[in-house]
Amino acid sequence: MISEAVVGVQITVGPPYYNRVTGPLFAALILLMGVAPLLAWGKASARQLGARSRFALLAAAALVGMLALGGMRSPGGLFGYGLVALVGVSTLLEFWRGARARRRITSESWPLALMRLMARDRRRFGGYTIHLGVVLIALGVVGTSFFQQETQGNLEPGERLSIGRYDLTYLGLEDALAPDERAVTTATIEVSRDGVVLERLYPRRDLYYRSGQPMTIPGLHSSLEGDVYIILADWEHLSATSATFKIYHNPLVNFIWLGGVVFILGTLIAAWPERRA
Repeated sequence: MISEAVVGVQITVGPPYYNRVTGPLFAALILLMGVAPLLAWGKASARQLGARSRFALLAAAALVGMLALGGMRSPGGLFGYGLVALVGVSTLLEFWRGARARRRITSESWPLALMRLMARDRRRFGGYTIHLGVVLIALGVVGTSFFQQETQGNLEPGERLSIGRYDLTYLGLEDALAPDERAVTTATIEVSRDGVVLERLYPRRDLYYRSGQPMTIPGLHSSLEGDVYIILADWEHLSATSATFKIYHNPLVNFIWLGGVVFILGTLIAAWPERRA
């Protein structure tokens, strides 16, 4: 609308624009979350900032170096993990510094000192907890944005597809009629990682007779390392032996959910009302 008012040309933006813009803005937000708490109001200097963030910078550099030596070649992924490490370590150090100062005065144990420290200054340490939640969310965003994998293949019973560290073996296909007038076609997939069998998944396709609408129900293996989705895309109707599958691996996606829980916890700590005098 602004463009149309100024130059007479209306501009429409869509997902490609937001995919380009959101990442840098989110990275800047994460960086400010790590740096801002280290700056004393009106008294900050580059030397003080460097001294307070030295350990976090070393930890981030060490992590990036280990990932690079381990074979990671994605510049965006290395930068994202380094930024997450920098902000995460900086935030945890604030908890450690506060608890250490309290222990010097009260000689309390570490858990008790940390708990009473947070109770005494809920807004500050509730805010730090929110920062940790955003760091966990950022960890999941980096994993799913730069390292998501997908593959597709047609399999006969006994054949398998590999994606990342996972092997998916197709065992068979079964048709059934559900009581609510659904035709259900279910595949059986055995999931293993590094040669160890984890579980069996049952992706399926439901066909509702009355509406004629199909519904695809994926098989899901979920862990903290990531999620593996298996979709039954097609199969041979006559022989009912071979089937086509689409497989997606979303690394670290569950850190987004975990970060959301920590975010809510930090909000409750910060907003919990204090006793009136």
